[in-house]
Amino acid sequence: MTKPKAFKDWLDYLPYATPANALEKLIKGVSTHNRQQISTAHRFEMLEMVQQPFAVLLDAYLQPRPDRGTLPINKRNRQIGSALHKLSTEIAFGYKLVIKQSLGSSIKLGRHKILHPSLQRAMKYLGMTLLQSFIDYTPGPNNVWREIYQIYAYAEEAKIHDQTISDQNDRFNTVTTIQRLFKQIILLSLVDPYRLPDGQTWLLFNYLNNLEESCKITPFGETNNNLGFFVVDLNSDLMPQPLTDEQLLLDAPQLIDTRTLVARVNQERELAQKGNVPANFPLPTELPINDKIQLLIRLQKGWTSKQSRKMPRVEEVGRAQVLCGLDAVHHHLATDHPKSENQEQHNDQIEITSQLGDRLKNGTQDHALNQWRLINRSLGGLSLAANAASNCNLTTGQLLAIHSNDKESDEWIIAISRWLIYDANQNENKFGIQYLSKKPQAVQIKAQVGSQLEMEWRPAITFELRTKSGIQQCIVCAKGFHLSEREFQLVENGSSKTINCGQLVETTSLIDWFIYTD
Repeated sequence: MTKPKAFKDWLDYLPYATPANALEKLIKGVSTHNRQQISTAHRFEMLEMVQQPFAVLLDAYLQPRPDRGTLPINKRNRQIGSALHKLSTEIAFGYKLVIKQSLGSSIKLGRHKILHPSLQRAMKYLGMTLLQSFIDYTPGPNNVWREIYQIYAYAEEAKIHDQTISDQNDRFNTVTTIQRLFKQIILLSLVDPYRLPDGQTWLLFNYLNNLEESCKITPFGETNNNLGFFVVDLNSDLMPQPLTDEQLLLDAPQLIDTRTLVARVNQERELAQKGNVPANFPLPTELPINDKIQLLIRLQKGWTSKQSRKMPRVEEVGRAQVLCGLDAVHHHLATDHPKSENQEQHNDQIEITSQLGDRLKNGTQDHALNQWRLINRSLGGLSLAANAASNCNLTTGQLLAIHSNDKESDEWIIAISRWLIYDANQNENKFGIQYLSKKPQAVQIKAQVGSQLEMEWRPAITFELRTKSGIQQCIVCAKGFHLSEREFQLVENGSSKTINCGQLVETTSLIDWFIYTD
């Protein structure tokens, strides 16, 4: 199948109804063509044909991932993610072959019609390998930044980096430039996607297509303030790094200037917090308003400077007991204490429905106590590792309760998962955990006014949070229940009282965490 027509017929009959099977065949087909002697024009034409099947299979993979929820990180999903990663690598390799053949050809007339889009496509699919790593929480491939930099350096030197290029097979960017795509990839990497909730990475990548014009690439030189500047060393394999005084002495050719972008994001965040989001600001429409605000806060921090660790972590060998998810934490804390007759009555009224954020896909509760390997610890949190075959449905933004096995105390610490990455060598999921508070309490809440669902009894966790302004009473409940000044009825140890919603501290894909007053 070295002829475009035969290749097109073969693509049309791939088993797209079974994405894993179609991906396997497509990877084999593209890999075979990449290692055959094919003319530059035919190779380019056949690679262009592959883009539409790639988009179809990527959509099939991303579609089951709810925008405000999570999909279990299981073996099947990892296999499909890995296959998409391999296919992206092969497509990028094919376009790099086209670039090499075009530059080595003695025929100059009309060369740009193949060379220019091939440069953009190669960068696009190299970027897709990074994006796929972020989506699946796996380490990025080696040398991918070096290759992206080389493509941009050539395009800039040839003065074609800002020329518009048609990409009809990209449903988001049908017309783009190499520089635009370059900045889009960089801006995504700077916000540390391993900390993003499952499903937000892809949304954010497409959202950045509407923001990159506020980000500038400038020659390397001295600045009045390092904040908002990132060094791009086109001769390295490192992602852009925050500018430091020491780097001013280096011979680095490029700076990414995000100051205008940060100012724009900060302004829109303030407007969004007041409930006034301009229609012309391209926030992802798929996200609720509180999620948009949280995303803007993350963008502002990521594009200002690198977030340094406030408390050093110390390596530690051991095990930790972990309760994963609001239901599991509530179940164990509630059963640790005797219940009054009144509380038993309230417990009988609780009906946990599938709309609770961290309910498992099969509709059953998982209250298992997990034993995870301890990697390191600090005063503010710890890093843990769990076998990838574990049934625990953990993602970023998940509520946890932590108890170290080496402690004799029965005290639990309430915590939240902040980052996730998969270690293929050890077949482990590794997590970064931030402590919130000690002595959490299991309670039940229901809205005084609201929908029928909101007026049903729900599990929640209360705890005290020490801040500069004093001790704040906090509560964590299922996502979507916070509403400013909303009244809840709260039951704790058989006693009932009315509480008022205060400031929303954080919302994730699974929970709302807010301050409340009696």
